Amino acid sequence: MSQLAERGVELLSSDQPITRFGELLHEGWELKKQAGAVTLPEIDAWYDAGLKAGATGGKLLGAGQGGFLLFIAEPRHHDAIPRRLRQSPIRGLQVNAPGSQIIFSQH
Repeated sequence: MSQLAERGVELLSSDQPITRFGELLHEGWELKKQAGAVTLPEIDAWYDAGLKAGATGGKLLGAGQGGFLLFIAEPRHHDAIPRRLRQSPIRGLQVNAPGSQIIFSQH
C-alpha cells in the first residue's frame, strides 16, 4: 500500500491525466478486498456500477453513515455515473491547482 501511495504522489505531481490516478485507486481497492478489508455488498455494487459507467477507479472515504465513495472518471463519463447510481445522492467535484489552502486561521 505504501508503494501505491508513492506512485500516487508521482502521478498527481506529473502531467498524467487524473484517470491514471483512478487506475491506481482501483488497484488499491482490489488489494484491500483481497486482504479481507471490510465492505458491504451494497458498496461493492455501487463501486462496480461506477466502473461500468466509465470510472477508472474509486475510493471509499469517511466512516460509518457519513462516508462517501469517490470516483475518478474522464469528463465524458461524468453524466453516466449518476445515471447508474440514481438511487444514491451524487456530488460532483473537481481537482485543481493549487489544491488545498488554508482560508481561515485563528490568531
